[in-house]
Amino acid sequence: MKTLADYVEIIENNMECVILKVKPDSRMALIALGCFNGNEEMIRLTKGETQTCTLFYKDGGISSWSWGSRGHTLVSDSTSKCGEMVQHCLEEDFDICMAGSRKDIEMTLHIRKIGDSTGMVMVYKLMWFREDNICIHKNGRYLMHMDSLEKAKDYVYNRIEFVDEEQSVAGTGCQVLEITGFRIQKG
Repeated sequence: MKTLADYVEIIENNMECVILKVKPDSRMALIALGCFNGNEEMIRLTKGETQTCTLFYKDGGISSWSWGSRGHTLVSDSTSKCGEMVQHCLEEDFDICMAGSRKDIEMTLHIRKIGDSTGMVMVYKLMWFREDNICIHKNGRYLMHMDSLEKAKDYVYNRIEFVDEEQSVAGTGCQVLEITGFRIQKG
């Protein structure tokens, strides 16, 4: 299944933001993703505790909205989905740190294309009270929830070459499985 990462390329990755350029002839593909209008030319997502997503259109128009620790812009479900898709593309497909310490962000400034993160150390923490609600953190940042421990493990093991696994119980009774490995790229 195609994702946003298949239709964009990184033209800038700095301490403040990532700018994506939409590849030529991607109009219908963007529309098929369900939340873009197909006239996007560039997409910018800022880094930090609050993200601002800005879409730059071919006709010169611009739209922008924010979410994160400093509040949210009230937007439609489709626009919200668009922002989530952009953030997921950058954090998961490209492995760019979008919110974290300056050091964490600096460590991913070299990434310009899929595969540039190959070999980077990734630390995933799977946390749960019940095995049908797994919270996943990647490199110390919240990533997503999954509805089974097996799906969460499969997700992680399909992204890294396994190095170490350690299970513990937090003071709250939460089960924690920490999985460390090197990022791999599946072709």
